Amino acid sequence: MTFNLPASDGTAKGQEDSHVRQDDPEIRRRISRWHSTGDLGALWPDFTTVELYGAHDEVYAATRAILREPGATATLEAATDRRAAALGIAAFASGMGPLLGW
Repeated sequence: MTFNLPASDGTAKGQEDSHVRQDDPEIRRRISRWHSTGDLGALWPDFTTVELYGAHDEVYAATRAILREPGATATLEAATDRRAAALGIAAFASGMGPLLGW
């Protein structure tokens, strides 16, 4: 599967040619591992599976609340910078970040 990501010149290119720096083997290794396993933790190895899935659960709960009831509000709260980063990853990876104001 190829994801169409915007290139630096504003055109869409396949994931293979996108923003990934050609000279950064660590990023290439992470993306390769993610492609082979489907595990988001491969992209963000500094976070545990529990942290990432917990953040995803919160993002999904907030999304459900907003979509179920017109005019509803939902809040994602993070007591630490690390938790805020995990929520940001979850909001980004789920595609719900803009809906939730992240």
